[in-house]
Amino acid sequence: CDPDKNMNVYDAVRVAQDIALWLSKARIESHWVAGNHDVIEDGSGATTLTPLKSLADDGFVHVYERPDVVSLDKETSMIVLPFVATSHPYDPTKFVIDSLPDVGTDFLVVAGHLNIEGVIPGEETHEMPRGRDVYYPVKALRLVVNPKLLVNGHYHRHMVTDDGIFIPGTIARLTFGEEENHPSYSIYGVRGDKATVSRCPIANAVEMRTLDMSHAKQPGVKKGDFVRLKPAEATTEEEIAREKKALEVAGAMGVKVLPKPRSKVVLNDKTHRAPKKTTVRETTLAMVDEANSADKQRLREVVEETLAKVGE
Repeated sequence: CDPDKNMNVYDAVRVAQDIALWLSKARIESHWVAGNHDVIEDGSGATTLTPLKSLADDGFVHVYERPDVVSLDKETSMIVLPFVATSHPYDPTKFVIDSLPDVGTDFLVVAGHLNIEGVIPGEETHEMPRGRDVYYPVKALRLVVNPKLLVNGHYHRHMVTDDGIFIPGTIARLTFGEEENHPSYSIYGVRGDKATVSRCPIANAVEMRTLDMSHAKQPGVKKGDFVRLKPAEATTEEEIAREKKALEVAGAMGVKVLPKPRSKVVLNDKTHRAPKKTTVRETTLAMVDEANSADKQRLREVVEETLAKVGE
């Protein structure tokens, strides 16, 4: 969600509360970690997850707006490293080191929403950038506590980093910059002293598609897809309107028409001439001629005398 858009936040919080309540009624615990799309930069440290705290009394809803160490069961602990506003910074490496006494020899899971060195940022960085770059303390984790499972949000594309950090990605494409993303969710479990990971693709995820005017030759648009129409320079307004209507009839939502490309200006070598070079004297006297002076003639004489002295 976007904390700068009130209705957007309302819709996101409503969905989050519905999910938390549904899980709570089924006596399933849920853990909500604040990310960069949640922090509110007003100095309070609040996030769009703050309203979920009112559901925490039953012991099944857990909200993390600050780093924490929690016990998931008798043998499993979890270090939580949320994204925070610039007004409430923390040092993830220091927090990990200080958490060692609370972790002990438990099966350890680390869940974060931070930057990761070496991972190329995508729309999650360009869209609604917030807070500051704080990096996942993978080296400290490996050296100090040696966790069994490292998980991190923040990045919208599913991947596993060279350091063994699992990034589940998002369950939906959020912008046209994510057209090539493949939405999914991941299931993490524990089997003995090892972690299990299962990725579950979302086959019916809404698509973001950029189409040119040869739409008839392209794969069909599904109901609910978001489409950008890319007209050619010679495309007429009637052709654009007809194609847009066809996409809407096919079920596309929010069809956006991109501006037509502009023609490149090609200079004719025969007529193109380089600008005439002028001397310092010519340029200075031209400025005198344009000056708003009551005695322009006298000003010109003084300037010419000065130029003569300096050899111009």
